[in-house]
Amino acid sequence: MELDSRRAQAKREQIRQGALAAFLESGVSGTSMDHVAACAGVSKQTLYVYFRSKEDLLVDVLGGIVASLDERAPLLADRTVTDREHLREVLSEVAWVMVRHLMSDEYLALFRIFIAEMATTPGLLAIWRRPFRPVSSPA
Repeated sequence: MELDSRRAQAKREQIRQGALAAFLESGVSGTSMDHVAACAGVSKQTLYVYFRSKEDLLVDVLGGIVASLDERAPLLADRTVTDREHLREVLSEVAWVMVRHLMSDEYLALFRIFIAEMATTPGLLAIWRRPFRPVSSPA
């Protein structure tokens, strides 16, 4: 089975969304792979084709969320600033986007899971230590 095909990518995303729902509903310790399969609408066999364990799935789901924070954050380096007042507006916008994301109910619930599971799931520590994309200065 070609796991890099569009169909496989769509199936992987379907499983991620099901796992996210299961983790948020029952926590990590209360979530079984059977529960994830049911939430994702896939068979347990299909689930194991894409993810070898619940820990691998957790690392993938939470890693995707950390990556999405990078993608959602408008960075100063991505904007042309014309003057001091415009800089203030851009910084304010960046701050509000970050605050809205970081204070969302879903993000806070996932952050609690992240912290609770970090000690027993080594892959999460690597995600936590991964720096956000650097903000480069305009030349």
